[in-house]
Amino acid sequence: MFPSKANIFLFKKIFLKEYVYFLIPIFSLALGLSLLFSSFCIFSGLHQEFYLLVDKLEPHIIIKPKNSYFENYLKLGDFLSQTKNVKDVIPTIRSQGILQFDQRAIGIIIKSNPQISQTKISKELAKELEVIIGSNVQLMVADGEEHTLKIEGFFNSFGWESKKLTIEIPFTLAKNIIFGDDFVNEIHLILNQIHQAKHTQKIIKQDKVFYSSTWQDKFEETLIMFQTENHIHFYLMSFLFLLILFSIHTCFSLIFLRKKENLNALLYAKFQKQDLRILIQQVSHFTILSSITLSFIISYSFKVFLENYPLKLPQSLFYSPVLPFNWDWNFLWLCIFLFYTGAIIAVSHAQKKVMGNLS
Repeated sequence: MFPSKANIFLFKKIFLKEYVYFLIPIFSLALGLSLLFSSFCIFSGLHQEFYLLVDKLEPHIIIKPKNSYFENYLKLGDFLSQTKNVKDVIPTIRSQGILQFDQRAIGIIIKSNPQISQTKISKELAKELEVIIGSNVQLMVADGEEHTLKIEGFFNSFGWESKKLTIEIPFTLAKNIIFGDDFVNEIHLILNQIHQAKHTQKIIKQDKVFYSSTWQDKFEETLIMFQTENHIHFYLMSFLFLLILFSIHTCFSLIFLRKKENLNALLYAKFQKQDLRILIQQVSHFTILSSITLSFIISYSFKVFLENYPLKLPQSLFYSPVLPFNWDWNFLWLCIFLFYTGAIIAVSHAQKKVMGNLS
């Protein structure tokens, strides 16, 4: 027969006296899980910011000719546009030159495509040359000819070195001063799914006319760093998992040992061992769920704090201007499942050690 409400109240009263020992596993699990989860979400946010910038600023696949330029790039562009996952095909001219203003000169990268209609330079380059909008500058191209250009705007380089030293000029002007004909020396592909760049590259296939490279080739070291960060988080999760299991097992073992006589007394009060196990499991589930809920509250509070008081990051080192926090629900559910399951197993093991010795 299931114990009376009075005995259940007595059981809860006995265990609630050990609130200090219950607080240790609750806060250890909550703090550990929230720190791990918040750290993962921050780095996940940095990764997502990087991918967004790549999607916005970088060609996903670059097609280059085996010779100096493509003569019939429109025909090649039609072929590439029919490839699965290709969203846009952009014929591009890229070259090098020297940009001079007043007594200052610097080597720069010249970029042009049909989407560029104004002459623009990066904000960093404008600051270094002390150029303002409307200034006339001298551009010396590879063949030594000089051309006068009017600066019509600035763009943000987001701290990327290749962008800092870039000048964008209209497509027609670039063809005239670089090749003197309707040629281009690069074709940029914009994809629907940037993470499928390698697969799309294989579909295109390189031949005697061109070869290709992806954004993943360009940022290979950055992607390796991202993979290492993810591996570190999973290593930390493993170590934290073992530490928290040890903490929970130790705390509940101490609670059960301290209350061994009380548990025996409950058995004398017409408690059955099976009923006692059920009540202990209820306390265990409540304790662990409380700690997981608290970890979520701590993580969410940290997210709100970052939204209201953003922490600035140097864009020369990071791809985001502020410290991001990107919810990663897959990692959250994985952590909850692992830690909840592990904690229940640890409590059950501690319970069995004590329950087996009860008379």
